[in-house]
Amino acid sequence: MFYFIKNFSHFCCRKLLRKVCLVASILLLTIFLILSDIAFASDQSSLIILRPNLDGPYTNLFDNIVNGVQKGFNDSDRLQIIQTENNSAKPLEKVNASQDDFILLLTPKLLEEVTKKYPNNQIAIAITTQKFSAPNVSSFMLIPNPDVVFKKLSKFSVTTKRIYMILHLKSMQWLADAAQAAAKTHNYDLQIINTEGLSESALAYRNIIKGMDPKTDAIWVTQDNMTMDARVILPFLLDRLWNDGLLMFSTVLVYVDRGMAFGAFPNNEMYGQQIGKQIKNLLDADQKLKPIYLLDTPDFAMNLRTTRHLKAQLYPNAEQQFNIFLPRDFR
Repeated sequence: MFYFIKNFSHFCCRKLLRKVCLVASILLLTIFLILSDIAFASDQSSLIILRPNLDGPYTNLFDNIVNGVQKGFNDSDRLQIIQTENNSAKPLEKVNASQDDFILLLTPKLLEEVTKKYPNNQIAIAITTQKFSAPNVSSFMLIPNPDVVFKKLSKFSVTTKRIYMILHLKSMQWLADAAQAAAKTHNYDLQIINTEGLSESALAYRNIIKGMDPKTDAIWVTQDNMTMDARVILPFLLDRLWNDGLLMFSTVLVYVDRGMAFGAFPNNEMYGQQIGKQIKNLLDADQKLKPIYLLDTPDFAMNLRTTRHLKAQLYPNAEQQFNIFLPRDFR
């Protein structure tokens, strides 16, 4: 009997020990996995958005872009939004980025301070039309990609073969290069005229219009402030468009509302999503940004009054290619 009790007690102890060891092993494994996740998360690069603390008309613009970036980046554990005080002597005092973190500025206003404090980080500007020389600074342009614009034009106009653009190439060479590449893809003859100011631009537009063929030629009126004036040049262009039957389109929504045939312009939240997705993909792949990213997901607006005035030159179903119609009171 004593022998049986002794063996039975050893058996129970071994069985209990096995259970204790199993529980301990599971507990240690769980702790290891938790610590591994924390270490892995800490090694991953994060996105830091610097949002200016401004009131007024920019508030909705900033909110929509930031909301879009959050949706596109889709990783709240690796995203931080910091409000910066532009009038403060130390606007970056709340910013504490590691050298692997990506910094997104909504405007270029604090770029000098950010590049000075974080010279090795990847930095991007969300709202700009300027290309920056620093190798670690990229520009997300609010201007729609010419490839997208010309693709829409090809579904809009039956006869267009030649497109004119007037640009200040010192500041907009990047747009000229993108437009030339897109024109080649879509078989358009693109004529880019370089001007140095509004007076030269006004003269250049007059000369272009004198030689335009209404059946085959069109003008892309850009948002280059060095070459376009809404008070003098735009009214002249709209007059020639209407009276000479010339096709003109733009990437400025106000110009379309005033009479340009159609236009491409940013959907701010979709634009933010594009930025967020591209930054996330680059961080995950440990890649560097390109100097420039153009807007690939614009909205398209059509001026119904102008379109119907020019209907002989357009595809019968041209109106079906657009989702916004102007003027809003036109039926």
